[in-house]
Amino acid sequence: MAVGALIERVVLDALVPDQIEIAKDQLKRESRQLELQWALRVERARYEAERSASV
Repeated sequence: MAVGALIERVVLDALVPDQIEIAKDQLKRESRQLELQWALRVERARYEAERSASV
């Protein structure tokens, strides 16, 4: 194996765990954002239902 290819492999192997951690953090943020969006939609639907029932 060429030295350049070996160095490339070592660098890529070192970066993979960091990339996985970054992706995991990104997924957590997206999940929290989606949960908030759904909570707001439920709140709005509840408000609209109460409002239409009182008319």
